[in-house]
Amino acid sequence: MTYSFYTIIGTLSQEIEDIMIVPYYDIYDELYLEIDGELYLYESEEDIITILLDNISLSDDSADLVDTIQEIKLIAKYEGETISNNGLFKQIDALVKVDSGIYWLLDGNWLSLETDFIKTLNQLFREKVVENNDHYIKFDSLHPWILNKNEGDYNFQHNDEENVYVLDKILYQNIEICDLLVEDKQNNKLYFVHVKDSLDGNMRILAAQIEHALHFLDIAQNDSYILSGYYENITNRIGNISKQGLETKSSRAARKFIDRFPIKEAFIETVQHADKEFICAYRPKKNNDLNNPESLESTAAKLSMIYLTDVSENYDIPIKFTQIKTNN
Repeated sequence: MTYSFYTIIGTLSQEIEDIMIVPYYDIYDELYLEIDGELYLYESEEDIITILLDNISLSDDSADLVDTIQEIKLIAKYEGETISNNGLFKQIDALVKVDSGIYWLLDGNWLSLETDFIKTLNQLFREKVVENNDHYIKFDSLHPWILNKNEGDYNFQHNDEENVYVLDKILYQNIEICDLLVEDKQNNKLYFVHVKDSLDGNMRILAAQIEHALHFLDIAQNDSYILSGYYENITNRIGNISKQGLETKSSRAARKFIDRFPIKEAFIETVQHADKEFICAYRPKKNNDLNNPESLESTAAKLSMIYLTDVSENYDIPIKFTQIKTNN
């Protein structure tokens, strides 16, 4: 987070512990910031900050700044249709200390936390997430993450990897089942890999995605219809052309998928009969050490990861957290 954005929101308090915007860009084609009726295309939290600084005055009264931020909208579109329209203020995740109190801004509401809340949370994180996961396990199917490469580009670089299928942003009933589907034919196992750049407030979105995907696969064990629908959504990507007149990455990825599963019955049988495991693969920030929860700035991220470990117990599909190596 840049100092400039601290300046904008810092009027709320001079004792901000951590703050970030959850940009909601994971499963949508296009995202826009709406300010005074004008739309500004963005892809990341940094883009949001730049647009804000270009369009609002830091010299305004603090109350006016907050009012301005509350009026700004984040609009998400998928295949040309607006499917999400949230206020920017609701996307801000901040932890604030005022006098002896601790307050958390979440979904546009201020929550008062107990004094020992953070200490208790970190301890629970160690028990649920750290002690039950080897975050440095070797997962050969994942490439190192090259500096300055975004999530979409990182995912697509696996398209040439044998037995790895890029299903990034392919939805069924607005559910993203995975970014990467990894097939281990020898052991009859499927890995549903969700990729995340850094451990921040976006983990809230990822937790919801994985929970929905777990429920989807649980139903799919005895219901071929939804797997058939998902298969068709993948095949529908074949032949898509970009604005530059080139075949899209999702079309190329879908063709590779169809080469492996030329008929939907083959895909359905594989999914229903294979052992399954979810992988939450993340690229940590330089200061992140998952074995040390104090190094994670986002309270929401820690709560989300704890929640995922609890959710996995309701299904016969384990969830593991894996750190992606970086290549600078």
